[in-house]
Amino acid sequence: MKLHHILKAMSVIHVTAIPAMSVDHVFMVSVDGLRPAAIEELMETGELPSIARLQKEGVWTHNARTDFDSTSTVPNHVTMITGRPVGGLPGHNYNSNKNPSVSDTLHSTKDSYISSVFDVAHDRGLTTAIYRGKSKLRIIDQSYSQQTGAVDITGVDNGTGKIDLVRFDETSDHADLLIGLLVEDLLNQPVNLTLLHLVDPDREGHHSSWDSEGYFDAVRRVDGYLGMLIEAVEENNPYSGRTTIILTSDHGGFGQTHTTAEDPENYVIPFYIWGADVPRGGDLYTINQGVRSDPGNGRPTADQPGQPVRNGDMGNLALDFLGLPIVPASVVNAAQDLGTSMASEDIPDLVIRNLPTGKIQIRWAAEESITVQASSNGVEWVDLESGPRRSFVDSSLLSGKRFYRIRR
Repeated sequence: MKLHHILKAMSVIHVTAIPAMSVDHVFMVSVDGLRPAAIEELMETGELPSIARLQKEGVWTHNARTDFDSTSTVPNHVTMITGRPVGGLPGHNYNSNKNPSVSDTLHSTKDSYISSVFDVAHDRGLTTAIYRGKSKLRIIDQSYSQQTGAVDITGVDNGTGKIDLVRFDETSDHADLLIGLLVEDLLNQPVNLTLLHLVDPDREGHHSSWDSEGYFDAVRRVDGYLGMLIEAVEENNPYSGRTTIILTSDHGGFGQTHTTAEDPENYVIPFYIWGADVPRGGDLYTINQGVRSDPGNGRPTADQPGQPVRNGDMGNLALDFLGLPIVPASVVNAAQDLGTSMASEDIPDLVIRNLPTGKIQIRWAAEESITVQASSNGVEWVDLESGPRRSFVDSSLLSGKRFYRIRR
């Protein structure tokens, strides 16, 4: 029986307060050139306590994939923030892995505006930041500045500049300065959505190889950086208990390079999710059976059924945690269906979240479509059975009203 039929049949409806989602801050962490094999080797000797904690307390896989067509740094980072593959009609089509000219943007390459996670968050009143360790990643800054960002047509006009804070250290092989700036900034200017780029493994891989002791030292440093970030968010408001970290990589590597997209040493990467609203310990493919398929040793194309977890999932996943819709025109995780837990009795049937946009978001765990009816004035709306189980409603319609929580 459909839930709205159950609702009509019940003579007494329990009215209750609805809990809000608990994530207000998301860190999208990209560790440049991070190989899962290196993590596993160092984990065996207990040398990566922070990553070990992400595994124990979060969900993860060491068999995620880069973009199908590219294992280069810049194209994969653009995929992470746009939810688009590199190639093809739906792709962002930015193939360059070199320093852009001062006039280059992602939009000029595509000949149309390329929306990003920064657009979605900023246009809805959230704050955004990027911390990067490579000059060539300034293509991101240049594409979402006050001069190049799109006009905000969502609710209140928050301006065309989509990234509130840009920090970079383009000269060092270590990200210690960058992570120091981040920790300091956390205390002074809270940010809702942050992209953090950690350069160390890639720099050392190109210098001495992806299997050198120098490379392993770089991975150890990254673990230290993550420890600093975790400590900062756990010990300081407003982050404590309200922060999620998503970690992945743009590519692996072999020898002193990573440019061959067909080489599994290059395209196999890690993917971790840890923090608020994430359950303890779990394999991402087990949790997402029927949604994502473990590729084994394979290299699925971007359009074939049974997609693996990809680094491009990160952008729309981050927005999902923040209670926001997908990046316009994105295709990777466009259903925001990459989950962090299996269906459970513990999941609320209905969750209401206030958004800073004059909208209310309704999310539910039931498989059926539902009718939600406010307890006064008969305001109601129905979401279709197809597509993500969520709906966005104008908050002005719901001001001062309470809601039925429908229980099976």
